[in-house]
Amino acid sequence: MFKVWDVRTKNCVLTGEGSEGELNTAVFNNVNPELIAVAGEEDGTIGVWDMRMADMVLNDLQHHNKQVTVLEWHPN
Repeated sequence: MFKVWDVRTKNCVLTGEGSEGELNTAVFNNVNPELIAVAGEEDGTIGVWDMRMADMVLNDLQHHNKQVTVLEWHPN
């Protein structure tokens, strides 16, 4: 589970049920700031979320065999 907080309003804006284990990295998309990618599961899964539809993950990317510890969106 993870939460995204808006520090300006002190409100939780997204709660995701993306993992049963620990998540250790998250990054917002440079082009569409409503998208966030979250990773850290030991199986290497990366979850992509849309802040406007917080009740479900958009996509689980499973292209890694080990835990992902750093994420970065392609600049375009």
